[in-house]
Amino acid sequence: MPFVRLSDVKLKYYTIGNHKPVVFIAGFGMDHRTWMPQITFFQDKAMVIVFDNRGVGESTGSSGPYTIQMMANDVVKLLDHLKIKKAHIVGSSMGGMIAQEIAINHPDSVDKLVLCSTTAKADKLTREKILQGFEELLKGKVDNIVDVNPYHIVFEKAFNYILQLTFSKEFLAENKHLIKKLLQDYFSKKHYVETI
Repeated sequence: MPFVRLSDVKLKYYTIGNHKPVVFIAGFGMDHRTWMPQITFFQDKAMVIVFDNRGVGESTGSSGPYTIQMMANDVVKLLDHLKIKKAHIVGSSMGGMIAQEIAINHPDSVDKLVLCSTTAKADKLTREKILQGFEELLKGKVDNIVDVNPYHIVFEKAFNYILQLTFSKEFLAENKHLIKKLLQDYFSKKHYVETI
């Protein structure tokens, strides 16, 4: 997986296939691996482009808070680096916000826009609640999320529900250590919340 050097960060990225380019933008705190099923499905039908957002996975971070516009510009610069003028843009969750920003400010770079589980902007109260939940989870409650239990606080119930939708019971039981590590990494990325 190569890197592209931008002005203040290095983005780690993959390109797979050689057909019409499709960029997959991951959500909050998630790296390119979140798109593995799509990579497998599209690799013979498209030029799949996946990357780690700044400060996630193997991409480096920068000082100060990140903005959605900053991360959208990262994607456009990655396309420029790859000499791609126009691509299908797919974004999930925060990645969908980044995709919308690309469509608004760089419409000539977008062939088709696909948005999944996203919104245009989170209000201040939502951002505060997310940060509060992250703080609580970072204070040692990550173990509670891995143990599916209906009596935990609402924030934990929401993540339990997401985990159950995402992973089988067998996978959850066999990989608690991996999920705990992923969740700790995810919840430590508080600077992203300011961007949504």
